[in-house]
Amino acid sequence: MTATVATAAPPDQDRAGRELGAIHIKEAVVAKVAAYLATEVPDIGGRSGLDDRPAVSAHVDGGRAYLDVTAGVRWPASVVQATTDLSRHLRTRVHELTGLEVGEVRIDVTDLITEKPSHARVS
Repeated sequence: MTATVATAAPPDQDRAGRELGAIHIKEAVVAKVAAYLATEVPDIGGRSGLDDRPAVSAHVDGGRAYLDVTAGVRWPASVVQATTDLSRHLRTRVHELTGLEVGEVRIDVTDLITEKPSHARVS
C-alpha cells in the first residue's frame, strides 16, 4: 500500500482549486524512515543492542500512518519515559518528513539492554 500526500501548489497555478500533484510513499519507506528516526531517541535500540535499529512496520490509510515498533530499552532507563519519548518523536518527525499524520504508535519492548553503545564517548 502507498500513502498519497497532496502537494500544495502556488495559488496562481491552479485557480480552479484542482490538485496538481501527489506524492506516493510506500509503507516500507515509512517504516524505514521511522526505524531510522527511532535511533535519534536516547535509551532506545533494537533487539540486539543500542547500536541496532528497532524493527518498525507501518500501515498507511489515506494520509495517516500507524506504526508498530519492536525495540529494546537501555537498562536502567525508565521504560515509560523512553517509550513516551519515542512515540512523541516518531509522531513529530514522521509527519515532518513524509507529511503523514501518525495515528497510533504501538511499541513492544522486547529487551532491556545492559550494554553501552559502541559509538559512545568515554569521559
